[in-house]
Amino acid sequence: MKNTIYVISVGRVERAEFNAENRMYKGVELFRWGTSKGIFDNGGDAVAQLKKTAEEVVEAVEAICLEGDLPRPSQNVESELGDIYVTWIMACECLGVFPEDCIDVAFAKIMKRKGRMINNQFVKEGKDNE
Repeated sequence: MKNTIYVISVGRVERAEFNAENRMYKGVELFRWGTSKGIFDNGGDAVAQLKKTAEEVVEAVEAICLEGDLPRPSQNVESELGDIYVTWIMACECLGVFPEDCIDVAFAKIMKRKGRMINNQFVKEGKDNE
């Protein structure tokens, strides 16, 4: 079941496809929550939101490390990853950029990147210091 919805968001209107079956779009709820918490007052502070995102990344890493190798991440890990997403979305909103556009730009930058895996991390060609 798809419907077109319009999200009014810090001075702009966004058209989005809403798919209720798989909960693809939560932007409306996130925007309402951020507004109710005063995150966008006076235009919002993207740097503050990104600092919060960094804190949430640390918490997610800690939660994952504590769990070890479970067949499926716990709700705590899912919650920590969700916190990263929410704070990042708030930063995008403060800057007036669409998160999907940020992903498109990042993917265009990395899609042809060359490199290799070192210690379970992708290292760009010329950046492995070997």
